[in-house]
Amino acid sequence: MGRSRLMRVVVAHDLSPAAARAARRAALLPLGDGARVVVVHVAPPGRAGEADAALARHAGELGEALRAAGARVEVDRAVVEDEAPHAGLIRQARTAGAELVVLGRHDERLRAGLTTGATAERVVRLGELPVLVVGAEPRGAYERPVAAVDLSDASRQVVDLALTLLPDAQPSPLTLLHAYHVPFQGSFSWALAARQVDDLRQEVADDARARADRFAAGLEPGEVSATTAVAEGEPYTVVLRELVRRRADLVVLGTHGRSGLSRAVLGSVAESVLEPAPCDVAVTRPLHHTFDLP
Repeated sequence: MGRSRLMRVVVAHDLSPAAARAARRAALLPLGDGARVVVVHVAPPGRAGEADAALARHAGELGEALRAAGARVEVDRAVVEDEAPHAGLIRQARTAGAELVVLGRHDERLRAGLTTGATAERVVRLGELPVLVVGAEPRGAYERPVAAVDLSDASRQVVDLALTLLPDAQPSPLTLLHAYHVPFQGSFSWALAARQVDDLRQEVADDARARADRFAAGLEPGEVSATTAVAEGEPYTVVLRELVRRRADLVVLGTHGRSGLSRAVLGSVAESVLEPAPCDVAVTRPLHHTFDLP
């Protein structure tokens, strides 16, 4: 595992304030020299020309922000036509060879009791590319990142994605958060003495901490400053609670999918965290994972 700079990024832009926030976040990401950022708008068939002028303005503002930060980055724009915004965006991201897709979260939809913008959720569901869903107005580079890890091999991909989103000089450690549960606790606790139940819970907690520490120790020395945190409970509950407690500004999660299917169920933890998270959410898929679009 090694820290690398992003070289190809696609920013989804529906000309909304949420999309503008996503573009401003993209300007703060650690992009490599000569990187290419494509600002993409998906328009209904026959209406691509209506959005081009506005998209050109937004792409220009992003380019100015990057140049002001001293970045040597090429900024392009693309207006594509598709009845399904998520499908048009995923196809364009594939064409661009994107390493990351950045989208905005429409908080006004949440206040109305609706879901996160359908495009963002569907891109996470159906796209094989890492996705960064931006919620709050960016104030600078990420400072309080959390990586939710299940300690499987896929957890290394979660850490890799976190590293690509963090500044070279981390202001604070990356928190590796692992949730665990005591198996069969409800089934047998009635038959055990309270002391035995407490001992079992402590044993499971100690094992979880030891495995989390081993995972952290297996990361390349000097590549990332990390600290571990473990907590008992449902993973999505633990993640949301810790994000609030730690005032996190980014959470990175992995999710699962089945290759070759046209539709898939988003990994339960990522699905549960995506909308209510109080911070930006980045999601990565397993390697060699692809979906066929409808």
